[in-house]
Amino acid sequence: MSVTHPLRNPSVFGPPSRTQALPGPRYRIAETDSTNLSFRLSCLLILSGTVLQKIAIPGTGGTETAIPISTPMLLLTVVLLLLRGKLVVDGWRLTFFLMFLTSTIVSFLASDSIRLSTTSWMYLVVIQSAFVFRYTKGSFDFERLLRFTANFAFVAALLGLAQFFSQFVVGRSLAFPIENFAPATILLPGFNYIIPIVWDSPILKSNGYFFAEPSFFCQFLAIGLIVELLRGLRLLRLGVIAAGILCSYSGTGMMTLALFLPWYIISRKRYELVVIGLIGLAVVLAFGPSLHLSAITNRVSEFSSQDSSAFGRFLSIFFVLGQFIITDLWTVLFGRGPGTVMEYFNRLSYGAFDPTWGKIAYEYGLVGFVLYFTYFTRSFVLARPELRVPLGFTYLFLGGYLVNSSVVLQLLVLVSWPETHKPEPQPAVPAGHDTGNRLPRGTGMGMGALRHHRA
Repeated sequence: MSVTHPLRNPSVFGPPSRTQALPGPRYRIAETDSTNLSFRLSCLLILSGTVLQKIAIPGTGGTETAIPISTPMLLLTVVLLLLRGKLVVDGWRLTFFLMFLTSTIVSFLASDSIRLSTTSWMYLVVIQSAFVFRYTKGSFDFERLLRFTANFAFVAALLGLAQFFSQFVVGRSLAFPIENFAPATILLPGFNYIIPIVWDSPILKSNGYFFAEPSFFCQFLAIGLIVELLRGLRLLRLGVIAAGILCSYSGTGMMTLALFLPWYIISRKRYELVVIGLIGLAVVLAFGPSLHLSAITNRVSEFSSQDSSAFGRFLSIFFVLGQFIITDLWTVLFGRGPGTVMEYFNRLSYGAFDPTWGKIAYEYGLVGFVLYFTYFTRSFVLARPELRVPLGFTYLFLGGYLVNSSVVLQLLVLVSWPETHKPEPQPAVPAGHDTGNRLPRGTGMGMGALRHHRA
């Protein structure tokens, strides 16, 4: 397969620029029908997991049996890519998944909980089985997907800004049209679509129109900002995405950035980002009272209050596990079974929450926990650290996303599915000698093809 070196051929990405985020050469697969199919379906999955995030299959919405429309989209995409030979089964991933699946069956059969759910187990099998696949070599243009993701995050941020400020002009109902005018039969229940910036405030947090909650919107924009950084230092786009994050008034995406940015700045020696960040922070603080920034900064103190969302999201699960799981050896090893994590929530004196890692530990015990993280790590370990770290953190700690197809779709197409092989070493080329900018046949632009960028 012919592969073009973008830094030598400006027609691919434009002329070289000092704002390029990643040092060293980058390779891009020539656009063919094969790579176009994988790219288009990957984009479709990202859109179905964001734009259609709060939409259920018509007729199922508004009930406990509502089915996210992103779930059948995932199944159809996997089938189509398998039939076209673009996805293959990774043998090690399949082995670890089957081992985890066996442990979940043991947990299911041994459970005496009245909240035991066959439906929850079936969702687990269907959604988590998607991690056993990966793209075939040469069939996926990862750089192209990064460009799409960055562009879409920029557009989503613009929509979020428009929604936030429009509530002061057209009113809250028109600023949140899906929540107020869409029929309940197509909406997924159980989400806080509309949330004030503080309790009883007339100002609502932006959810970008399409996202299920402001926190989902914020988390996606945080990933989008990271992808934008990987592609270059375009200050206008970074500023717009950062402003969208602020309008969500959600701290989860900010936590992802707080985890990622220091590591990225130090490892890549991108110290100019510190200066840019300080300038941006000064501008934001200058307008602090007008922007109601206290709605964000005051949440730092919430960890000490058991009635706060911060305590519920990050600390409550430790109390839940200590109270209901660490009670006998069998429960410690195999948990309470699928769908049971919330069985005692209504009896607690504090607000509780089930992050992904906590749900696994509660429902499938230590055995399931170890087997799942072995499977999960195998699916993520060869991906670019700039993406696997923030996406893995978001998935495991910032929400209960184990069977949330909308969030899992982002992990699949950005981290788990892209090919992970490394380009073969090339002989030195004398100065002035043109080799046609060719790489060996089969060299691709998958996750592994970019591993040589590590600092």
